Amino acid sequence: MDEKIKNVKIQIESNDLFSLPEKVKTMTFNATGDQTMDFELKVKEQTGIGKVKVYASSGKESAHYEIELEVRSPNPEVTKFVYGIVEENQSLKKEFSLPGMKGTNKGILEISVIPPIDFGRRLKYLMQYPHGCVEQITSAVFPQLFLGDVMETTENMNKMMSSNVNAAIKKLSGFTLASGGFGYWPSSTMEDDWGSSYAGHFLLEAKEKGYAVPENMLKRWVKYQRTTARKWTGSRYENQWHKQSLELLQAYRLYTLALAGEAEIGAMNRLRERPNLNLVARWKLAASYALAGQQETALTLINNIDTNVSDYQGYNYTYGSSARDAAIVLETLSLLDKKERAVPVLKKIAENLSSSNWYSTQTTAYSLMAVAKFIGKNNTATNINCQFKLSDTKLQNLATNHPVAQTEIDFKNKFTDNIEINNTGKGTLFYRLSLSGTPLAGEEKAYAENLRMNVEYRDMNGNAIEVSGLSQGTDFMTIVTVTNTGNMGYYNNLALTQIFPSGWEIQNQRMFESSLGNFDLPSYQDIRDDRIYSYFDLAYGRSKRFAVKLTASYKGHFYLPGIKCEGMYRDDLAALVPGKWIEVLGN
Repeated sequence: MDEKIKNVKIQIESNDLFSLPEKVKTMTFNATGDQTMDFELKVKEQTGIGKVKVYASSGKESAHYEIELEVRSPNPEVTKFVYGIVEENQSLKKEFSLPGMKGTNKGILEISVIPPIDFGRRLKYLMQYPHGCVEQITSAVFPQLFLGDVMETTENMNKMMSSNVNAAIKKLSGFTLASGGFGYWPSSTMEDDWGSSYAGHFLLEAKEKGYAVPENMLKRWVKYQRTTARKWTGSRYENQWHKQSLELLQAYRLYTLALAGEAEIGAMNRLRERPNLNLVARWKLAASYALAGQQETALTLINNIDTNVSDYQGYNYTYGSSARDAAIVLETLSLLDKKERAVPVLKKIAENLSSSNWYSTQTTAYSLMAVAKFIGKNNTATNINCQFKLSDTKLQNLATNHPVAQTEIDFKNKFTDNIEINNTGKGTLFYRLSLSGTPLAGEEKAYAENLRMNVEYRDMNGNAIEVSGLSQGTDFMTIVTVTNTGNMGYYNNLALTQIFPSGWEIQNQRMFESSLGNFDLPSYQDIRDDRIYSYFDLAYGRSKRFAVKLTASYKGHFYLPGIKCEGMYRDDLAALVPGKWIEVLGN
């Protein structure tokens, strides 16, 4: 805006996350006004906070500005493990390679005197899980209530866990309905049976640990649980699976009432007298009697019954699995002080958690919680005394009177490393190093298991288009069609994840009156800056189509991440359409 400004020199600098093909350009002004100058920045194969400094000068006049740009990968982390045992007064040294891009690697070393549980990795999975129904919000924090009973926690860990628990309590208030029960989503109008018991169970345990839980929310929830428990008959069910689910739902409801000091003995007796009562419901009901002070009845219920539960998937009403049900058995045995019967169950759950197997949020959280409760109550283990080091660090001492010790490891910018562990204490130590890293874009592979997914792109007139090179300012739609191709009936709780490239902007149709057309609406949808999570159910042989309006807004070469649909509580339902590179072109 100064007529004296004629020739302007523009220079840019960056930190090591970018390479700059051109660092200096010039422009000439024949009159006052605005001009635009583009500089290309190429992102290196690293992540972090990129910093760019821009300098402009003309004669004696100058200006500068600094910009921060977060460089991240849209791909999920990958994890690998290094594990084994170190005998008393023995040492070991083990080399390993790190997964993912250099600079994205992290590690958690867990050393224990019991079979490894892999608390670090499983807790990280819960805390980073992107979806947010009532079950998943509860699962993310429930085990954190008991972590201090298992391992020595630092002041920073305690602050973080306290913050997480308080945030979850606040979030759960947004799921409460007028009845006092909890809906599955914040927009739900119906109570979710398992979610209501699970969230209430967490709130009671949090209150016991000293957290501030709104008294009115608890009172309304207790009233809802009591009313529902008294009305329950379990006489209407579709099949044997449905019958067993209803029985477990009622048993859990009664357990939470007993935990709240409001045991419904009449309803408990009616459930106990039910013919062919489901095995897991029997275990949960026994725990209810124990909490109600009727130890003898509880012991009679579990006398000579199996601690091994049947394997299954697709138990839609309780979000469970055989692994989750084993945790219910362990929880009951711990409550009844049946340590000898509990130890084999504990070992099986530890084996599950330390494996590479996928587990849902429900199974993961309940297993961690049950293990933590048992260890906290039966901590007679030998102390941990050891030393460890990475290749270029000094030996560090690790000593605790807890059965599990854990420490985080930062690998900085490396691809390979080695670890050395010296067991200076008594007894055998188990070690487990969980390594994580983010892979490069473009490495994902297409797959489909009991789901079929098709992705197409159309202009606003409905014509098919290719998105590899769109002009800046183009409005268009992406349409995803998901089909139930399996032979396993109705699918509940599917999650569709769509992450979009940085050069595209999501046009949130909730902000506009116009409709995109005759497309399906999800049960719940979470729209964020660069991604959309859509949740829905799908009947056998049926398809659903979801549309999103987008705008190609920013010039550049960007990666379009793969689009994924999966069952939130089943690992046998999944489909992925791989990503690709796209470009937004200047006009």
